[in-house]
Amino acid sequence: MGSEGVFGAGGPALGLIALAIFPFAWCIPISLILAELCTMYPENGGYTLWVFHAFGPFWGFQEGFWAWLSGAIDNALYPSLAVTCLSKYIPELADNTVGTWFLKGAFALVFALPNMFGVQLVGRGMVVLTAVVTLPFLIFSIWGFATADDWGALGQFRYADTELSNSTADYISTGGLAVQWDVLMGTIFWSFNGFASVSTFAGEVANPSKTYPTALAITIVFVELTYL
Repeated sequence: MGSEGVFGAGGPALGLIALAIFPFAWCIPISLILAELCTMYPENGGYTLWVFHAFGPFWGFQEGFWAWLSGAIDNALYPSLAVTCLSKYIPELADNTVGTWFLKGAFALVFALPNMFGVQLVGRGMVVLTAVVTLPFLIFSIWGFATADDWGALGQFRYADTELSNSTADYISTGGLAVQWDVLMGTIFWSFNGFASVSTFAGEVANPSKTYPTALAITIVFVELTYL
């Protein structure tokens, strides 16, 4: 889930506008809040501790428990998505229910193992993984810019119907605008969500007052470029 869902819900023009504006409306303000609170409370626990100090132990527990439950449910999706993608290349998996469940469990175990080896090792591993994942997209982006011949398509919005013209062999948008605002906003918010997670290991960060603002600023730039 990413820019594909944004463009599909609103069209290229509205999708690009949303991707360009949302970091200023959401990412920068939330990053400033995170940098301030991580500097004020440089302890492991992040937003759970913030709620605890502000509202007491009951609401601190609620914040921690529901955040954990939300993360557990959300993270359960990724092994399933990985197996679904893999089954496109290995069709036999779709008919093997038991094997599919074991494979999902194996993926979940692999995703969980790095947490056993400490923050520094996980951090270095994430840098390598990010480079490996980003490289194909960078290659495809350069190739796309080099071979694109219809830049006017970037100015299109999502319409109710699209028809193929017999005379020009071009696609013509008909009907009224049909922007799926719920899908557009939900997808773009999900795509730029997760900044608060960096607060949970503030106690492991050296010089948080300098590290957090710098790291968050770099992250916003790279995330924005990745989705665009």
